[in-house]
Amino acid sequence: MEALQTALLTEFFPTTFGEYPEATVQSIEVIEVGGVTNAVEMIGTYYDNQYDDHMLVRAVVIPHPDRPVGITVVSQVSLDVIPVADAATLAATMGARILSSFEFR
Repeated sequence: MEALQTALLTEFFPTTFGEYPEATVQSIEVIEVGGVTNAVEMIGTYYDNQYDDHMLVRAVVIPHPDRPVGITVVSQVSLDVIPVADAATLAATMGARILSSFEFR
């Protein structure tokens, strides 16, 4: 899990959102997704000048429980359209509802 957290913080976030000077990681934690208890979730925010939008980004790395592979799920929410202020609001987004249905088969 620590390696996944490190990869999100040092590789994914800077590479993907480095061009946005106000980009910040808000939280990173271990969560359960589809029965996988060691998934890692990172929540960050940034301001997109091109679209004049404050954005929330959620990246979740879900390692396969039986194989040395996994999947990374990334979703973004416009905070100007959907003001995500807590876990309940985030859970109601389309991306979160799709993620909640995920399972390895």
